[in-house]
Amino acid sequence: MNHYKGADLLMKSLSELDVKHVFGMGGHGCMGLCDGLYKADEAYGIKGYIIHDESVGAAAAGGYFKATGKPGVLLVTNGPGMMQAIPGLVEQAMENSALLVICGDIPQAQWGYGAEEELDIFADDDQTVLYRGFAKRVFNVAMPEQIPMTIARAYTTAMSGRTGVVLVNVPVDVQS
Repeated sequence: MNHYKGADLLMKSLSELDVKHVFGMGGHGCMGLCDGLYKADEAYGIKGYIIHDESVGAAAAGGYFKATGKPGVLLVTNGPGMMQAIPGLVEQAMENSALLVICGDIPQAQWGYGAEEELDIFADDDQTVLYRGFAKRVFNVAMPEQIPMTIARAYTTAMSGRTGVVLVNVPVDVQS
């Protein structure tokens, strides 16, 4: 049996769904995913496109869906990165664009301690709560073994019925 890092397994799962393009921006919460994306170019032919603003990345991923009929994939980091994507993602949700948002998060052992830009300003809550108002579904990946099924379910959810935005939250420890 091959042993993959969670980020490599995520990219393999995307390739099995014929994903060939990922729009995104790096950050400390998704460095493992960026590393996996870099390797996925050669391994699976998945191209990464660097964007300079997460909201613009949402528009690019939405445009990709509109042009191809395949879900757009957006990679964002935790905290400010995933928050900066919200205006563009709400617009894409209103336009029924199928988007997979893959978001890095702080290590699970640090949840609730205010570490690494965790969103704990007013209450102890996870960052995914911000997406619940417009996303079709929010998935939290707690173990690497969950990645293939979660990515497949997220893809199907984004494309089924009324297409829309789906968030997959992947903590740093799961990526590594």
